[in-house]
Amino acid sequence: MTSLARACYRGRFAVLGGWIAALLVLAGLVLALGTAFTDDAGMPDSESGKAYSLLGSSSSATESGTIAWHTENTSITSVSVRREFGTLLDEIAGWPGVKEVVSPYEKAGAAQLNADGDAAYAQVVLTENADTAAIEKAAIALRGAGVDVQVGGQAFTEQPGGSHGGEAVGLIAALVILFLVFRSAWAAALPIITGVVGVATSLLVVILAAHVVDLAATSLTMGALIGLGVGIDYALFIVNRYRKSLMAGDDVPGAIARALNTSGRAVIFAGLTVIVALLGMYVVQLGILTGMAQAAAVTVLFTVAAAITLLPALLGMLGHRVLSRKQRAALTSGPHHATPDLPAPHHATPDLPAPHIAMPDVSAPHHAMPDVSATHHGAPDLSGSLHGVSTASRWLHGAPAATPATRLRIGDRWAAFVQRAPLRAGAGALLIVLVLASPVLKLRVGDADASSDPAGSSSRAYYELMADGFGAGFDASLLLVAEIPDAASAQEFAALVKRLPAVENVASVSSRVSGGVAVATVVPRTNAQSEQTSDLVKRLRDDVVPASGLQVYVGGATASSIDLAAALMSKLPLYLGLIALLGFLLLAVAFRSLVVPLAGAISNLATIFVGLGAVTAIFQFGWGTELLGVGEGAPVTYLIPVLIMGIMFGLSMDYQVFLVSRMHEEWSHTKDNRSAVRVGLRETAQVIAAAATIMLFVFASFGFSGERIVSMIGVGLAIAVVVDAFVVRMTLIPALMTLLGRANWFYPRGLDKITPKVSVEGPAERAAKLGAVPAPARESSFAVRDH
Repeated sequence: MTSLARACYRGRFAVLGGWIAALLVLAGLVLALGTAFTDDAGMPDSESGKAYSLLGSSSSATESGTIAWHTENTSITSVSVRREFGTLLDEIAGWPGVKEVVSPYEKAGAAQLNADGDAAYAQVVLTENADTAAIEKAAIALRGAGVDVQVGGQAFTEQPGGSHGGEAVGLIAALVILFLVFRSAWAAALPIITGVVGVATSLLVVILAAHVVDLAATSLTMGALIGLGVGIDYALFIVNRYRKSLMAGDDVPGAIARALNTSGRAVIFAGLTVIVALLGMYVVQLGILTGMAQAAAVTVLFTVAAAITLLPALLGMLGHRVLSRKQRAALTSGPHHATPDLPAPHHATPDLPAPHIAMPDVSAPHHAMPDVSATHHGAPDLSGSLHGVSTASRWLHGAPAATPATRLRIGDRWAAFVQRAPLRAGAGALLIVLVLASPVLKLRVGDADASSDPAGSSSRAYYELMADGFGAGFDASLLLVAEIPDAASAQEFAALVKRLPAVENVASVSSRVSGGVAVATVVPRTNAQSEQTSDLVKRLRDDVVPASGLQVYVGGATASSIDLAAALMSKLPLYLGLIALLGFLLLAVAFRSLVVPLAGAISNLATIFVGLGAVTAIFQFGWGTELLGVGEGAPVTYLIPVLIMGIMFGLSMDYQVFLVSRMHEEWSHTKDNRSAVRVGLRETAQVIAAAATIMLFVFASFGFSGERIVSMIGVGLAIAVVVDAFVVRMTLIPALMTLLGRANWFYPRGLDKITPKVSVEGPAERAAKLGAVPAPARESSFAVRDH
């Protein structure tokens, strides 16, 4: 990493120019080629897929839409209404891209007039090049006194797009927190700049990649959400390390080398962990989900690249300007004034030098705020967790060292509380986790229909018009498809159609036979997202159809959604097991322990279930959806469970590593488990809390996007991150480790011999860990060397 640091420093203007050039070239390509996003989920092998295949419509390049109208005090079949809408439909039929228009005033569309004579609709079949906006504008123009016109259906449904700018709120909040911590405008801005550049570059790449692989437009928001969250913290971690090295006496290139050789390594390790978790979604075998995971992985990759190349270049340009005024003033008096000596740590004997007690800031780059541990450079100890972020700033500015009396603050008191009653603290934390996760037991995966859209939206108005005129199940039709090779098969299918009206929750049935394929259209009494409609699909497949003696496939959009959800949920245990195993192995390699990785893996799963429980309660039960502007309660979109699992795995792994690595460092010196847990918690509590606050604001800002799927991801992750930081990492894990004692650090010798030794922190701090005397006040430019 030292070689990379040297290259980025010496060629800092070239590095900056390279990133700017890449942005400009990519932006030019996007403008020239446009976008090619798709909402095709990639239908897995399923019964509904076979039904579409039999109909020959699986590869159709057409979409159908509906133009619906309702009249008051005038019959829908009156001469004036027929003439007005008939003229409109005839005109639309001649427009480019319009394949077919089925009018309710024709014989083929007679069923499109309701019994009360006050509502009708026309079916419009469009090709990909049809101008839907022009059709919608022409239809809406017929609205008037006593006449309401709405458009809906697949062709007129707006595809979810990218970000709507809500992340700006999260960025502003992150900037404020960073400024309160660093008290330097440049130090606060650098993580934001680096994160934004990395995300912007990656999103342009994703837009171009959509021409090659199937990607949904929501991949952009997915990438922005994850990229901003982790990218800011990656850069923050390196900036903090760089500032500490300057205060310890390193010159600018030396500080960059030290920061990249320690924190830079951690950024790479953490980024790869998240990327692996995201790419693991491939096991679900769902095209659109795999595409979104790939897009998010690309974003994480570019944020890592920006953090270890662009950021060092910017640091080289700014030099000491990333320090606060007080820090720069302190440096003029010499580094010994900038970083005062502190009382020896609790475990150090008075007549010996205080051992180095900081596990590298490597532990959790996603969430790393200013390093709070003592270093061989004499960097200040934030273990007292003085009053909030402003207290952290005092240390970072070179303020006078706190006395033992003033250092006993939140971190110490919280550590003492947890260890004074570990059983009660752990039980309380576990109870909170179980309560928050309990809604996941009622999780129902599926697609939300227009009935749950926000009141006043055009889609909701369309649904209400159609539901009032034709029943709630108008848009949830089921297709029963069968091959009819002979007369006997035709008779059996006809007998099945006769029995269908008697089936519970069936509103109407119609049938047709064409080209040896028979199709029965079953309209349920309930809407597409209701549980009763799902039960009807199951009843038809399990009971009604098998009794007919024919091979009949139940398809349609509603059945397809049910099949997608079932396919995904069947793969969730495999994916959950994979990420749990991955978490266990990574922690075992890092800490040479069996109990700590097991607790970490299980607690990671607990956090995931908290996130899913929050999504279930808010978006399925409807506890707050109106506040978020996404309508009413509805089934959880089938993409959400896997996305939250993959993302939260990476984030919670970082918290766990950051906390336990500090405990492990203390254990290595003292072999006193109780002291190790206390010091680890005391010295990381404020860091974890502050980092979680940044994540909370970044993720929560996406919760108000107005798009259900984006809001689900943002809110679910925001709540999961807060619970993971404050309840799981700062309470449950320390309480459990206090109770388990020395068993935490048991590791069989046989496993130790075959387990690879991975050093995330790099070689720079080894001497300090052995209690070596600090290096001279000003080292050579590249004192940190790779080995």
